[in-house]
Amino acid sequence: WEGLTVREIIERFGREAFEAWRSAQIEVSTQGGETAEAFYARARIAADKICAMPADNIIVVGHGAIFRALLPHLLELPKTNAFWRMRMDNCGVTAVNVDHKGRRSVAYFNDTLHLQIAEKLLENLPL
Repeated sequence: WEGLTVREIIERFGREAFEAWRSAQIEVSTQGGETAEAFYARARIAADKICAMPADNIIVVGHGAIFRALLPHLLELPKTNAFWRMRMDNCGVTAVNVDHKGRRSVAYFNDTLHLQIAEKLLENLPL
């Protein structure tokens, strides 16, 4: 459904499929697409790899959809239908902190300040 309007999705796949997906995105898969379960399993594997890295600071670059699936795993939360309720702008920065006891928390979410200030000030941002 990537790149299609709602109208195009309904025309090609039917209103019933769209409404089922709209009410429970994490339980419904699109025809010919990756299942939601496979998508979340892929995100879980990525989260496990990220958390196993020995580095103090790790940067992960990707698309909003995978981050929406990755975040619950990084925070050790269950999947929810909040997937589309998490706004992920292009170039938005999200940080997850892990303290000395391994507890995880969101430090900031979808921060786009770096896109709104003069380039010469970027080095002063606490990212």
